[in-house]
Amino acid sequence: SARRVEEPAKAFVLHITVTPDPADNRAAEDAAFRIVESIGQSRFGIGCSYDAMITDSCALAEGQPLTRRGAHTVDNKAVFGRKNASLNYAFRAISLVQNVPDDVTQCQVDNAARWAAAQILSGLARRDAPWYGHRDFAYKDCPGDAGYVRLPEIRTLTNHYVRNGLG
Repeated sequence: SARRVEEPAKAFVLHITVTPDPADNRAAEDAAFRIVESIGQSRFGIGCSYDAMITDSCALAEGQPLTRRGAHTVDNKAVFGRKNASLNYAFRAISLVQNVPDDVTQCQVDNAARWAAAQILSGLARRDAPWYGHRDFAYKDCPGDAGYVRLPEIRTLTNHYVRNGLG
């Protein structure tokens, strides 16, 4: 169907939900995940737009299944040569569940890297799959300055986990 994705994935994209940072307890985090899911449902009719979401206390949730296209990244800047091309078929997305001025925690960085490395190690993503921030393709602040400056660390940790395993 039109919702099928290319496998292995070619890249990873870091996003931010621009929603309130939930309290560090499971009930608040679950409620925050449902809010993000309802936003995706109301805008695109597919539920969560992202493949995964992560809170600042390290709660990691599946969004759109890895085998189905989400609605997270359009190449508005024509980085890959075609303005407004959908990158949702070939790229996977994880979103920080928080607002733009919120800090990005070390556990978010680590879990994002482990999430990507697990896909690479399982063959669901290419070994050379790079990390991008949503702002690389769109005229937005996403994933916020605090998220964007952590991308080099996420890349380094992803490579570390690919070389050394997730243990």
